[in-house]
Amino acid sequence: MANLVWLFLLLVPASLAYFNPAEKLVGDLLRRYGSTCLRPIKNQDDPIEVTLDAPPSAVFEFVELLQKITLQTHFTMMWKDGKLTWDADEYNGTDIIQLPLSEIWVPDIVVVESTDASSPCPASTLVTVTSDGTVTATCLFMTTTFCRILVKYFPFDYQHCSLTYRSWVYDHSMLHLEDRGHDLHVHGVVVNGVWELADLEVEHIDPAPMNCSHGSGGGETTCEHSPHSQIRYTVELRRTQSLFYWISIFLPSCLMSFMNILVFCLPVESGEKISFIMTNVLALILFQQLVSSSLPPSGDDHPLIGNHLARMVISGCVAIVCTVGVLKVHYRRTPFPKTLLRILRSPFVSCLFSIIRFESFYLRGVSARPRAISPLRRASHNDSVKTHRRDEVVVTRGIASQSEPRQFCEEDMMRWEELARLLDWVMCIVITLLNLSFYAILIVDLVTQNPDEYHHGIGEEEDH
Repeated sequence: MANLVWLFLLLVPASLAYFNPAEKLVGDLLRRYGSTCLRPIKNQDDPIEVTLDAPPSAVFEFVELLQKITLQTHFTMMWKDGKLTWDADEYNGTDIIQLPLSEIWVPDIVVVESTDASSPCPASTLVTVTSDGTVTATCLFMTTTFCRILVKYFPFDYQHCSLTYRSWVYDHSMLHLEDRGHDLHVHGVVVNGVWELADLEVEHIDPAPMNCSHGSGGGETTCEHSPHSQIRYTVELRRTQSLFYWISIFLPSCLMSFMNILVFCLPVESGEKISFIMTNVLALILFQQLVSSSLPPSGDDHPLIGNHLARMVISGCVAIVCTVGVLKVHYRRTPFPKTLLRILRSPFVSCLFSIIRFESFYLRGVSARPRAISPLRRASHNDSVKTHRRDEVVVTRGIASQSEPRQFCEEDMMRWEELARLLDWVMCIVITLLNLSFYAILIVDLVTQNPDEYHHGIGEEEDH
């Protein structure tokens, strides 16, 4: 009697497990499924329809220097599997079951722009199967893809990154890839602190002609067709940290470029003109390198702010050359040329002196009180006179012979110094106008050019 009880206790759970409709259904389906390499349709010449829904749901990282973006997507695909159909009434009304992805045929969907070898759904994923053979695979998919960076409008730029899904093995005649066809929303997408999601679009790409070649002798043009059906999601990202670049790069470089003008306001006697302008130029070069180091090298175009900083460096180099010339003129210790003096005293130049409000006694020859000469400048003059004279010039009542060369005197030194001061004024005006023209070019480039047309043109080039 005890043996019968033990036998009854052992057989009841086994019978319950055997008569469990869902477990029996899974066993029957997997037992008769067959090979997972063949598409689950009766006629292998017919295509299988796969519906895909995989919009990006989060932007984790965007490495601009490497042109890589890490996205997370809610990946869902649906298809009809002719081997996974059953009559729900035979299994106690069981209409939905879950099966492991590794036990059935799965579309080999890949991301074209992906830089890693990860598949959208791992083999351990469970898929949902209904009695009419509809298979739904849903998983959370994270991928790192290549995203071409367009640097022209940095740091006021926005980027377009694409996720293109297609079958790796099956062409359009074997697998049709279709979009689910619902509206996409950007409000629920999680982004990082540098970029914000501005737009999200989906596009179904039918097989299109590609790799066209022209026949010899004016023959017909033949094109090889892209054999795969594709679904492309395009993410538009806008930079949110433009104010950071304004404060850290653009504003300091703007101040540095206008500080180059102040070098012409420094007196030559300070001895700091060259060091001052060199420091400013090196600072501009540093800001230019900061911009270049944060962007990938692109052969298509250069950032407008980078071109502007390069122009500011050129302006600083011109200011250095002008400063060297001014110093050369200021410390010149030769007789002042009479021809140059006549030119400076001409009515046209005198009118320019009045416009720029330049006061001069030794160059213009007007009846004004000359500037007082400091003891340091007078000592410098005396040393210069000694080097150019062998003996002191004794002025007599008679007129000196015209054949005798004129000697360097204190009046010549004052004329050279006033000419250097005049060149400082002129170079200050020239460099100011040059800097203003460079800023006008930058503003015109930012205002007149259309970023949408620029991105559209680049996109057409990539498609071709």
